[in-house]
Amino acid sequence: MRRLLAGAFALSVITLPAPAQEPAIVASLERFRDSLDRVEDGRSLRRLAERLHREASRTDDPLLACREGLAWIRVAEKTSGRRYDEADRAFRRAADRAPRWAYPWLGRGLAKAGKGAWHAATPANLGNRVGVGAIQDAVGFLQQALERDRGLAPALVALADLWPSLLDTAALGPTLEALRRAEGTAADRDPAVWLARSRLEWLAGDPWAALRAAETHLALGGPRGVGLHALALARMRAHHPDAESAYFAGAALDEAGGVAAYRDDLVPVVGDSGLAAFDATAGGQRAAWLRRFWSDRDRWDLREDGERLREHYRRLRLARVRYRLEYNRRYYGQADRFRSGSLELDDRGIVFVRYGEPTVAVAPMFYGMQPNASWKYARGEGDLVLHFSGGGTSVRGGGLTDLRLVPSVFDLRRDRGAPEDMMLESRAEIDPDYAKYLMWGGLRRARFAHEDAQRGLRSIAQATTSDSHELRFERPLEPRLRVLALGRLGARRLLHVVFSIPTATRDSAERLPDGGLPVRLRLAAFDAEGRHAFSVDSSAALRPPDAGQSAALGRIAFPIPDGVWHLRLALEQGDRGRMLPTDSVRAASTAPGVVRLSDLAVGDAGRDLAWHAAPGDTAYLSPYSAFARAVPLELYYEVEGLRLGESYETVVELVPRATPGLLGRLLGHERRGLSLRFQDEHRGGTARVRRTLDVRRLEEAGLYLLKVTVTAAGGRREERGVTVELQDGPLE
Repeated sequence: MRRLLAGAFALSVITLPAPAQEPAIVASLERFRDSLDRVEDGRSLRRLAERLHREASRTDDPLLACREGLAWIRVAEKTSGRRYDEADRAFRRAADRAPRWAYPWLGRGLAKAGKGAWHAATPANLGNRVGVGAIQDAVGFLQQALERDRGLAPALVALADLWPSLLDTAALGPTLEALRRAEGTAADRDPAVWLARSRLEWLAGDPWAALRAAETHLALGGPRGVGLHALALARMRAHHPDAESAYFAGAALDEAGGVAAYRDDLVPVVGDSGLAAFDATAGGQRAAWLRRFWSDRDRWDLREDGERLREHYRRLRLARVRYRLEYNRRYYGQADRFRSGSLELDDRGIVFVRYGEPTVAVAPMFYGMQPNASWKYARGEGDLVLHFSGGGTSVRGGGLTDLRLVPSVFDLRRDRGAPEDMMLESRAEIDPDYAKYLMWGGLRRARFAHEDAQRGLRSIAQATTSDSHELRFERPLEPRLRVLALGRLGARRLLHVVFSIPTATRDSAERLPDGGLPVRLRLAAFDAEGRHAFSVDSSAALRPPDAGQSAALGRIAFPIPDGVWHLRLALEQGDRGRMLPTDSVRAASTAPGVVRLSDLAVGDAGRDLAWHAAPGDTAYLSPYSAFARAVPLELYYEVEGLRLGESYETVVELVPRATPGLLGRLLGHERRGLSLRFQDEHRGGTARVRRTLDVRRLEEAGLYLLKVTVTAAGGRREERGVTVELQDGPLE
């Protein structure tokens, strides 16, 4: 330690004339600054700064004053932030003695930047833009340095590091322009300058400039971790095919700066558990973790490899420009339902990074309303409706530009005289009921307000704890769909995806040469722990329906491995399509002696698709759950695991799903179902069973649970069920 300080002080007494040797002076000061960065003892640093101060006071040498200023900056970093003022005074003396030098202005910028950061980090300092004034002064001093030497690399890097702390996205342009003007100067030899430029060019939306800057950083020997990270981002923006390879190569390097860059990019899209898992990795394990992380999301959203990763960085870039916070302090009140803790993005930015552009977005401004927005995401799993409000209250944080998530449209911040009708009618595209609200009575209004708040709370919970890149289509498709594990192809169970397309849709669809209608099915299966198991991308030619029918029916079947699978599905026809709600299916294994029932196929022989499981065994497969009570139901199922010649009993029941109302119970009315019992002897192989159920015997229409129970010798038993709706009137 003493040797290092002695060497640092020895450097301090070297005197160089000004300004002819400015490059040498800058190099000398940067070496001195690097030596100080290796010193951790605050007392030793203070003694060095005081010694330099005494030496500089006895001479007019600006170099000594600059060295004194650098020493005080390091003292402030290791002890008290109040020492930044000492540093500023030393650099100001240097600027007075050498007005043509750029380095004293760089030093003043560094001192003010440190002071601003110290103010912001001190809890006793009140406000929501603490330290920003000092940061603004720092930027001004750095610009003064660059006016004297536009190629002063440390000033360029410091300016690029500071612009986010200005809390003003408009500062991005002037900062980037300063980096561009430095091209062709000595700064071209500094890889840190090119790295800073690559990052800012990427944010500004110029992928080719960002790509060239990242490549130059790497060619100059800059740190590879951050360099490959910047290269990957630029390549993604430029749709370069090798973007992912650069991304994962950089993630595998254990460089502190590179690891921090990858981690910062994950913060808006993963929770604490995800960050803990990332932090627990190193080297190639980190790259493998990221590869699985993004690949799982591609599979879940039925995307191609790499789509989710590229989409994440597209969203992240836009969010950092559109929704960057203008405050560095955020107050949370008891009414704040979501607390991101982010000091980079407001709540809109957090949701945007997770879910992308909303399907519908409104942000009306009128008298008495604080800044506000409402977003709707149309999703296969159910729509999300989110409201963002500016303006804080005594129980809720926020500000004019810090829009916070609120549960309901009625929680949007507004003055007493703000017109409620305009607030509601402006959101009719989000939900038509908003425009009807003022026409309802008090009881219905209260019920709707409660339902709106509950929907908002569910949407907030979903939008802030998960992420999605669901397939989107130009026009909606409204199919009916059902999946059935039924029959086998070799040793594997067959999965049937049965669907219907409305007539109005198929009339406008493009036809194949043979008159068929092309339909595409995308499916991905996951196990109980969310791990991807297999995917299917299949097409079929849907035959048009007969005259008078309201929909065309289709079926796509393929073998799947045994197991219980959660399914993500999308059905497309031309430019129409839809993501379907997550479904599940059980493809049971045929363990010896274990009775297994397949899914239950329920259909109408006059309406639904006929599937020939084997010669003489026909099943009717339906995408619908509603059937006419006047028409017999065709039930088909398969039983496995029975022994040759074994007797077994089957019970088929139709059990009412709804109980009578209060009046019905008082009158002693009970909804009766239907129960059938069969005794059979197994003839070997798979037992294929078809039953015709006369549902006209039921007393009334309604929802029923169709349940099949098979009991074999030794009490071996299996039960499966499906809900059906029996209607007396015309089917939809």
